[in-house]
Amino acid sequence: MSRRNHLGATLVALVALFTVAMSATAMAGKKPTLTVCPHGCTYSKIQDAVDAVKKKNTTINVKPGTYKEGVTAQGHKYDGLTIQGTKKDASKVILQGKNAKDSDGQPANNGIETVKADDVTLKNMTAKNYLANGFHVVDCNGYLMDNLVASFNRSYGLFAFDCIGGKMQNSVGFGQGDSAYYVGETPFQDKPKKTLLTNLDGHENVLGFSGTNSKYVTIQKPTSTTTAWGWSRTPSTARTSSRTRRTSSRTTTSSGTTSTTSCPTPRSRPSATAASA
Repeated sequence: MSRRNHLGATLVALVALFTVAMSATAMAGKKPTLTVCPHGCTYSKIQDAVDAVKKKNTTINVKPGTYKEGVTAQGHKYDGLTIQGTKKDASKVILQGKNAKDSDGQPANNGIETVKADDVTLKNMTAKNYLANGFHVVDCNGYLMDNLVASFNRSYGLFAFDCIGGKMQNSVGFGQGDSAYYVGETPFQDKPKKTLLTNLDGHENVLGFSGTNSKYVTIQKPTSTTTAWGWSRTPSTARTSSRTRRTSSRTTTSSGTTSTTSCPTPRSRPSATAASA
């Protein structure tokens, strides 16, 4: 082989190796993605896709449809998990609690529940008619609930329990047996991570917001209409801020003392995406 041909072959080999290496790097950096749809996809149930998750930071894209099931994801293998509707209209993906079963074949208490999974994102979905809660995250470090609708669940709409930090935003809750939004049992922290609730509409619930033993919570721009009580928390460790006119509501702390909470004055119900029962 001539010197020129040898150099040419070497160059081709180097280019090929470089292309393979770049492809491998791109594949390694790509987050795993699974797709759920009522018909024609590998997964027709959200729980089946959750069970198929192998790596952290997996995204499950849920196409429009009604899913009669209770979804559970437990453990740190689900850190960074995203479950999201593929449409911005939350009414396009409905988790229906009537006659729904959970992964153990028992009546479903929650639309989606995650336990000991950090930085989970739940987005662009509706959960209704569940025996307990619409969307429930437990024992976590960080979460995002965004553009969700929860309706006519027997306990809470969006519920975070024993979590450090997190955010609920741009969501609607109505018809709950208790509160639309609940942050409870926040762990004590030396350097607190704030929990932010912003741009939330809670109407026709017993409570707009409830926060038993919640701490480090900031509430911004809440709306509460046709609700027995507006926004309350126990003990008095949450800070509420809004530009709307306010009235006062008395709440009792765990120590038995009484504090005053600033609550928004009820006003006409705002339009919200997918706010139908």
